[in-house]
Amino acid sequence: DRNVSCRISTGTNEDYFNEKNKYFEGLMCDDIDATCRDSEMILVGNKDQYYVDILKKYNGIIFDLCYIDPTIIKKKKYFGINW
Repeated sequence: DRNVSCRISTGTNEDYFNEKNKYFEGLMCDDIDATCRDSEMILVGNKDQYYVDILKKYNGIIFDLCYIDPTIIKKKKYFGINW
């Protein structure tokens, strides 16, 4: 999520994140295409239009927590929950 990445890299939560969440350090990736290519499942947590086009091309499992877009719900491996 580019919003999470931005917050961490700007230092807003950098110290806390680095100290408490060392496990995630190796999991963070700024390349959305690489993330989709290497992931079996994507969890969607916001309605940023940027992700709609990416998810249209993604063939893995999608768990949608926010009802991102009506075109995505037609995908075979789509699961909308919590909305």
